[in-house]
Amino acid sequence: MTVKTITAIGRSKFKIETEEGTSFALGKKDVFLLGIQEGALLDAKTCEEISQILRRECLRKCGMLLQSRDYSEKALREKLSQAFFPVDIAEGVLKELKKAGYVNETRMAEDYIRLHVRDRSRKRIENDLLGKGLSEETISLAFAEAEADMDALEREQIQKILEKKNFDPALAGWEETMKIKAFLCRKGYSQEAVRAVLGR
Repeated sequence: MTVKTITAIGRSKFKIETEEGTSFALGKKDVFLLGIQEGALLDAKTCEEISQILRRECLRKCGMLLQSRDYSEKALREKLSQAFFPVDIAEGVLKELKKAGYVNETRMAEDYIRLHVRDRSRKRIENDLLGKGLSEETISLAFAEAEADMDALEREQIQKILEKKNFDPALAGWEETMKIKAFLCRKGYSQEAVRAVLGR
């Protein structure tokens, strides 16, 4: 592997690009100790040392991220790519974290559902989780595990919204009713749930 360019990233790191098309980031100390210079040919031993350093740093990066909250594989993969970790290193670390239970998308979805099941519609929760990189299959399994009666909960939420807006279905006219229906649908509530509460 031959070093093509070395570019400073902030104060303490360098991004290294090779003639073979790979790139990665190392701390200044590691670059100095390994004797990495532009145009240098990296032997097998040096490449192995680089791989070990990158794996260690990748694990540390994931540990810092997961310390504050759960991440989907997709989100972690994006974070690691932004930090210039090679794909093989990132995928290897993600595989280890999944096996150890540190990355569990079903658990992540279940926790999110339990947190928001009383204040968000099912559609809103699904869109939130899809935006976090979770698959539709994982989300469906998580809803099943949560064992929540989403229909009843959505009706309760709609009723609270109507009360907050001082909306009385029995007294409201057609135009006012259409406006509140559109508002509720924009918030992710199903037509069936809206009709069940409004009675029309």
